[in-house]
Amino acid sequence: HDLAGIERYADRLLLLHDGRMIESGDAGAVALLPQSDYGKRLMAATPRLTEALMPLPGAQEPQPSGPLMEARDIVVSYQRPGWRGGVFHAVDGASLTVAQGETLALVGGSGSGKSTLGRAIAGLGPMQSGGIYWRGCPLPPRARRTAEHRRMIQPVFQDPVASLDPRWTVADIIAEPLHWLLPDVNQAARNNRTVQLLEEVGLPAEFATRKPAALSGGQAQRVAIARALAVDPEMLLLDEATSALDPLAAQDVADLLGNLQRTRGLSILLITHDLALARRMAHRIAVMDNGRIAETASREALFGDPQSAAARYLIAAAH
Repeated sequence: HDLAGIERYADRLLLLHDGRMIESGDAGAVALLPQSDYGKRLMAATPRLTEALMPLPGAQEPQPSGPLMEARDIVVSYQRPGWRGGVFHAVDGASLTVAQGETLALVGGSGSGKSTLGRAIAGLGPMQSGGIYWRGCPLPPRARRTAEHRRMIQPVFQDPVASLDPRWTVADIIAEPLHWLLPDVNQAARNNRTVQLLEEVGLPAEFATRKPAALSGGQAQRVAIARALAVDPEMLLLDEATSALDPLAAQDVADLLGNLQRTRGLSILLITHDLALARRMAHRIAVMDNGRIAETASREALFGDPQSAAARYLIAAAH
């Protein structure tokens, strides 16, 4: 489903839809001037660095007050196994901030440390030193975080189907955070909340009885987003949350996230390797390289005049 890659490397491009071959031809010609309606929608949904900057999906500008979340000098280290030995610094003194209502994209190559940093921020992974601050107050280490601490930042992962328990119904999946983080909510309220959340993410109420195997990738990711919203978080951490989806489903999920950000005032930390997606969705972009934040800038400044070698390399590779 990586149409930008296909356009660059393929000789011919075949478009398949609903089991039928609806268009084929020279890859560059089909990508630039598709003839079918489906091809036109597919190409329009594919983010490109050459497209004009459009208004962000979340229409509200982030509040100019102090940061909602601040990560200061985060270090995450691992002991290397085997004969090499020594310590590997996956994250080496990284710092970033996310404002109320802001989308910050964290980009970088494979192994740059962006997912490890995201897991440390959300309390899902280890952190040897540094601090996470929420509205200026330090959060405790992950082992000592309370339900209220965990409620504030909720994750949405890359593989929507794999992140859902295949034995559970959609209703059980969405209600699980309520059981652990808001235990005072009774069963009737959980059921009502599940129906409301399905509606909020654009799924009908009858999906509550389905299991993940009966969902498409886009539907499964909407369920994962509903689960993340169940406890009314203030920030979502999205780790490659659209990379497993085709361009149309990914665009629908991006639009949904923009609407949720506008209506709920959510902050979003978007971890992605897709610079074009970051440019389309984020107010600011932080570039990570070798465990460090090489540069943080607005989307206009980063792509107009990148200051770091890491940012220039990523942008050149994406064109």
